[in-house]
Amino acid sequence: MSQDRQIHLSLFALPHGQLASAWRLPEIPAHSTNDLSQYAEAARIIEDAKFDAFFIADKLSAGSDENWHYGPPVDAFEPFSLGGALAALTDKLGIIATASTTFQHPYLISRSVLALDHLSKGRSGWNIVTSYSPDTVKNFGQSEHLPHDERYEIAEEAIGVVRELWRSWGEDAVAWDREAGSYTRPGSVQAIDHDGHYFTVAGPGEFRRSVQGEPVRVQAGSSARGVAFAAKHAEIVFTAQTTLEEG
Repeated sequence: MSQDRQIHLSLFALPHGQLASAWRLPEIPAHSTNDLSQYAEAARIIEDAKFDAFFIADKLSAGSDENWHYGPPVDAFEPFSLGGALAALTDKLGIIATASTTFQHPYLISRSVLALDHLSKGRSGWNIVTSYSPDTVKNFGQSEHLPHDERYEIAEEAIGVVRELWRSWGEDAVAWDREAGSYTRPGSVQAIDHDGHYFTVAGPGEFRRSVQGEPVRVQAGSSARGVAFAAKHAEIVFTAQTTLEEG
């Protein structure tokens, strides 16, 4: 007998919508990309509709002015600020925030994602991206992008560091023993002492484990290397294909 299956739904929240010029439509409120109430309303609507998650994209650049004829600069909130606000305004909705392993250090990614997880009581996810925009490179002191495969090599190491930091506190690490003056149990918080090709991180992380074990990992690569990376690391695969065969 076949088992019942469920569709899981997530809102991919692009600031201006999938159509870059949608902001020009008369029914779109002016300045809405920079208005928390618009995102909060969308989150409440999809939470009431039983969606699983609110997905927040990011590109680490405003874009270039030669493209603004087709669509404006981003002019929206960065993912973790917006994610924290939405976590406080929702009860069950997952909050997926994007962070780039190419331009954001794994220690900072670890603390941002885990902080969002605690703020949301175990509802956070990390959309792992290696970044591709030429505009982004110029914002981080580089003249050209790293080769595609090297960006994935960096991502492989970065995700390992992030997960080590998430697990650097034992599941029952917090003792909160007032009489003994012990906040954590002896030996329950451990340095990770990672010394790799791209990163050296002593650790441990700054705060306790997620109530869900670890935040959810999301990945969107569509190249052969990206697909393999997603198969190895992702719990949710995000992809957009233009034909049934490719899908």
